[in-house]
Amino acid sequence: MGAATNLKPPKVYGDPNVYKFIQNNIGAFVNIAGDVFWVDLVNGVAGQDGSWQQPTNAVQTAHGFCTAGNGDAVFVKNFSGTPNAVENLLWTKRDVSLIAGVPTGNAMKLTIAPTTGIALDLQAGSQAAFFYGVRFQGTSGVGVKIGVDGPRFVECDFYSDTTHGASFVASGVTNGSGSGAMFEGCEFADCGGSGIMNNKGAGAALGLQATNVIVRGSRFYRNTNGDISDDAGTGSPTYFYQWLVEYNAFMDTSKTTFLDMKGGLA
Repeated sequence: MGAATNLKPPKVYGDPNVYKFIQNNIGAFVNIAGDVFWVDLVNGVAGQDGSWQQPTNAVQTAHGFCTAGNGDAVFVKNFSGTPNAVENLLWTKRDVSLIAGVPTGNAMKLTIAPTTGIALDLQAGSQAAFFYGVRFQGTSGVGVKIGVDGPRFVECDFYSDTTHGASFVASGVTNGSGSGAMFEGCEFADCGGSGIMNNKGAGAALGLQATNVIVRGSRFYRNTNGDISDDAGTGSPTYFYQWLVEYNAFMDTSKTTFLDMKGGLA
């Protein structure tokens, strides 16, 4: 895939190097057609407008500045330490990206790590979200809860101390199950459950499961359960219909089950 050709001129991003970063690293995956709002987790100040000159200090605040469907992006330009952002992110707006720049003094990813709960909750209305260079670290909750279609993750990490790194939520409607999700060059490691979990959902009625999902070039290791699993619901749920799982590394040499994708079958 080629780089996006209609990026805004460098001055719109505040720094020509950011323009080059977007063009060279993620232009093949996302087109940022809208506005960019800035987060500085070291020197940002609450109440500032999220411009390059006046960055805010919280990712969720910058998400609130974005306009749904406008192709806006939240760019974190300065972060250091682990975790970087002690936040429970609620993504509610369509076509909004979260992009991590180069951290200060090390090469670690931007880490979203709440005190407790889910690191990123992709809620209804947040279709076509895009995330680059972020570690989602759930605490007594999943790393990422996916309840909307079309999210894309590139070079992201997924972790939970007690449960799954990324969890698809079954839906009773046609656009809320995580269908069309993409994981490219990601890492699922040390999760207390599975790396990726595909759910039937609660109740007697079958929900719709995620379809047309791509998991490519990613790494799985030291997850407690199967690296990619389902919750074994009865009633013939369509757990992995049209999934593409390719060029991944399942790195545990002594693991009993890497892929548990048989649904409710014995």
